[in-house]
Amino acid sequence: MSSPFEMVIAIVLIGTVGSLIKFQMQQKAKTGGNRESIGANEKRISQLEERVQVLERIVTDGRNDLRRELDALNVENR
Repeated sequence: MSSPFEMVIAIVLIGTVGSLIKFQMQQKAKTGGNRESIGANEKRISQLEERVQVLERIVTDGRNDLRRELDALNVENR
């Protein structure tokens, strides 16, 4: 480098590139965490949908004893 001005430009450029790389790495880390959270939420939603289906069946089926069905449901979830 032939002048102090070029050295200052190089230092600023290196600092900027370093900041951009750090920001990109932070964004990748956040995205990875969100994917795990999305997977956990999808699993929970699936479980809740199954429970709602069971409850709908219990409520709409007049032949079954409601008390017996609710007790069986509570035993399954323990």
